Amino acid sequence: MSQTTPSPSPAASPSTPPVAEPIEASPLPVLKNAEELRIEMIGREYDNFNQSSFHSDGLRNQIIQFYLILVGAAATAIVGIAQLQAGGATQPLWPFSVIAIFIGGVGILMLPIFVRLRRVVLECLTGTVLLKRYAERVINATGDTLFNAAMLWDAKSLPLDENYFTASFVLVLMVMVLSSVMIALGVFLRLFEVLLAGAQELYPAIWWSVAIGFGVLLLQVIGYRAWLWHEIRKFIRNDDLRAKWRALEIIDAKVNDPALWRPILEALTLLGVPTIIFFVYASSWLNGAELLRLLTMGLWK
Repeated sequence: MSQTTPSPSPAASPSTPPVAEPIEASPLPVLKNAEELRIEMIGREYDNFNQSSFHSDGLRNQIIQFYLILVGAAATAIVGIAQLQAGGATQPLWPFSVIAIFIGGVGILMLPIFVRLRRVVLECLTGTVLLKRYAERVINATGDTLFNAAMLWDAKSLPLDENYFTASFVLVLMVMVLSSVMIALGVFLRLFEVLLAGAQELYPAIWWSVAIGFGVLLLQVIGYRAWLWHEIRKFIRNDDLRAKWRALEIIDAKVNDPALWRPILEALTLLGVPTIIFFVYASSWLNGAELLRLLTMGLWK
């Protein structure tokens, strides 16, 4: 009997590539009804407000850390050079004075950034209050005191202002103080160089530096408060926000403008009085015209 040799199967043939199994796409989540879609959107919006608020605070802290490093490195180098100058070195100090004043100016230019970041945080807090009010209306918890007590921020307690004792302002105040110190250091180095070259007393350099530092700090605090007042006031008076208050029937919303003159008067009381005292005492050593002459002496040669 003859035997027939079976032909190899296509799968066993070495020249035939293996057939890949089709990849099945993961099924998309399907919401059951419009109610689940609404709940999902509200939850995502609430998370977005929280993340934006934390991101704004984190960005502010990163900017402050950068400025701290910049001021620390520059101040260390400048003070070291000044000590060499006092020891008899001939290195001119006015370039380092310019660098110190420039770094102080950088700190002043950061204030609008801090104002804008603070407004973003307040906008996010307001958004969460609107969503809480919506949830309260949907679940018919308007008269539920326990539900209202569980919410930290509502239309009444929403912090649409900033006082001098909040952590956010203290951090910004630290930048103001450092920038004022850098500007005062720049003025001191310039007066120190000129007075030392003329074998004059160094007390005018000390007192004028302190007076200018306090003056710059006072102007920064007033400018920051005025700018923050302008931004918050513009946000509160936004017609879209007022329309949302009315749509959600929030009749007890705190829509009053933030305080302006009270914090400015407080700043003038705490910083204005010592500033005037230092300026008067520094003028008894060196008047303003002489100060300008010494600061610009030899710069235009």
